[in-house]
Amino acid sequence: MSSTFSWEIEFEDVVRQYNLARKRVEALERLYSEGRVSQPIYELLKSEYSQAFMQVENRRNDLLEKLKGKETELRQEAAILERALAIVEVSFSSGEIDESKYTTYRDAFQKALELIVEELESVSEALGILSGQT
Repeated sequence: MSSTFSWEIEFEDVVRQYNLARKRVEALERLYSEGRVSQPIYELLKSEYSQAFMQVENRRNDLLEKLKGKETELRQEAAILERALAIVEVSFSSGEIDESKYTTYRDAFQKALELIVEELESVSEALGILSGQT
């Protein structure tokens, strides 16, 4: 099962914009070194592209920080759910709750934990990709 998380749209846009900005600078450098772009145009475009690249770099850094916070939050939520699941198991095993309540709670906590783990894996993957863009 694959869900779309709220941060993924921004992530995909940042990655796309980052790669495009980097490719533009690389292409300009290559074209200038081949003599296909004059120095005045090179300097003008280099300035524009560098400025655009820095804006995307700032967005990337902001998103990195946001995702690091999200990763911490998800780890905390997973720990809370794991604890709640253990309490349900103990409560059922000790006879405090009946099988119907046990099944309902267990299934709900397990499903929530699965979703959190899925998003945590996505966040970790995104952090790896964003961290590798230097």
